[in-house]
Amino acid sequence: MTSITEASQQANLALAAYATLTKGMKDQDYINALVAVGMSESEAEDFVKHWTVVDSATFDENGASATILGAVTNEWRVSV
Repeated sequence: MTSITEASQQANLALAAYATLTKGMKDQDYINALVAVGMSESEAEDFVKHWTVVDSATFDENGASATILGAVTNEWRVSV
């Protein structure tokens, strides 16, 4: 993977950390959540093809949340 491609992927993963994502959400809801935090429609559509929401948790007392994303290539990422 080129450094530009890797940087783009990491930027999209970081942006996804701001989205409200839940395990089992429909693709269009997933895309809409990513677009709502600033990802372009085409980037969100591509992201959804490559990353699935494995689990998520929100900690209401302080507003923090965490999402575990799994890639089709068996990579895992935690977005906090």
